[in-house]
Formats: sequence, structure tokens, C-alpha cells
Amino acid sequence: MLLLAACGGGSQIADTPTPEAKVVAKAIAQPTPTKEPPEPEPTTPPIPKPTSTPTPMPTPAQVLPTTTSTSVPPTATPTRMSPSTATPAQMPPNATPPPVPTRSPTPVPTFTATPTLIPSPSLEETQSSNVIDDFGFTLSLDKDTSFSSTNLTISGMSNDTANTQQGLLSFEYNGVDIAILWLPATADSPSSIIESTFQLLKDSQPSNILTPVSDGDISIDGESGTFGGFVATDSSGANAGGGLIAAWTCQELDISLILVATGPDATALQIRFDRLVSGFKCS
Repeated sequence: MLLLAACGGGSQIADTPTPEAKVVAKAIAQPTPTKEPPEPEPTTPPIPKPTSTPTPMPTPAQVLPTTTSTSVPPTATPTRMSPSTATPAQMPPNATPPPVPTRSPTPVPTFTATPTLIPSPSLEETQSSNVIDDFGFTLSLDKDTSFSSTNLTISGMSNDTANTQQGLLSFEYNGVDIAILWLPATADSPSSIIESTFQLLKDSQPSNILTPVSDGDISIDGESGTFGGFVATDSSGANAGGGLIAAWTCQELDISLILVATGPDATALQIRFDRLVSGFKCS
């Protein structure tokens, strides 16, 4: 009776699936002082000019050398008169001192170190890998698939939680619904277990027609077992998928196991079934 209840909760197909089945400036040029126009000749006798004439301020042309070549000899360094050295006697009366260019200090870029995050060890290593070995046996998926991406559900059969003597694993394996259940070994043969499981699947899908298509012997980790295949059609006769069932006993663990795989694509179904069977170990 425990086995029948377990299989009834297994993976299903078509329109009544069960829970088990489904990381981115310009330099300021010194302005040329504007020369005042010459004063008109006075009509009155000229006023004697002072004997001391202010020294005129050199024009930019007198200060900066004129180069006629496109290249400047390395030893010729243009000399710029610093406005700060000119005295008031050298400046024309109405001339405005040229502005002193200011240079802003070049900002120094700052770099903020990015902390390196070191992941802490996962507390759920079972679900983040492709292997489960918590219940005495070992179940493996493809190397590029982890149980964390399969909607894995682990539950008990006769108890609330799974242990080494009973339990149920259900998950979705690349388009195929998988259910694996285990119970204490009984005298029932693998063939009779498959027949009972198939009948439970039929009863749980009254709107579909399940038809057996194949069966035979199978070896799983050196243990003898049996498998069976079936196809499913809906009420209109359209293809609704199919499934494969396997049953075997791990003698050393003293448990019997049932694997139910269902899905709409026959090729994917066969590949996932074979991968689970070949990756199962009774230890």
C-alpha cells in the first residue's frame, strides 16, 4: 500500500501533471597697447617739453622674436616679459596691465579599490551540484546541470521527511519530469512493481489513454531490474507524450526503488532516462 501511494504522487504528463512531474587654454596674448593719436599741432607757442622723456614700453614685437622658419631651434627660447616686472614709469598712462594668466592645478585622479567578494561555502551543496548522495544511494545528472535549476522537491513517503529507508525526489530534468521513490524492500518483483505503478498512472489520468509499448530487463549498478515504456494520447487521439518506468532493488541498502520519467518528446525522454540509470549508484 505504501508503494501504491508513492507512485500515485509521481510525475505525470499531459494536462494533469502531478507535483513530482513538474547569472561599463589658449594663452592670453598680451593685448597690444593702443597708441593714442598724435596731438594736433597747437596754434599757440608750444610748451617746452621736459628734458626727461619716459621710456616707452617695448611692444610685443620687440620682446618676442620673429621666426621665419616653421621650426624653432632647440636653443632659441622665446622671452616673454613678465608684466609684474614693469614699473609705472614704463607703462603708458592709459594702458591697462595685461591679466596674469593663472594655471589651475591639475586634479589628481583618485582610484577606489573594488573589494573582492569571496563566496562563502554553500550550506546547500546538494542542490548546487549535479549529485545527490544524502540517502545512502547516489543520483547524478549531466555535469552542466545542477539540482538547483530543476525545481527539486524532497519529501517523505511514510514519514514527513525522507531518510535512507523511504522518500521521494521529484524534479524537472531538461524537459522531462522525473520522480524517484524508495521504500523498504519487499518480496514483490520489479515486474510486479512496474505493473502497479503503470496502473496508478492510468488511474490518475482519466482523460488520457496510456498504452504499453515496450518492456524488458535492465541492470542498474549491477542490480537486476525491469523497465517498461508507454505512450499517451488525449481524448481526441492526439499524441500527449509518453513515459518510461524502471524498478530495481539495492540489496545492500535493503530498499526498492522506482524511477518514473514522463515528457512530450520521445528522444529527450530516452536520453534523460538513460542518463539517470547510468548515473545511479547503490552506495
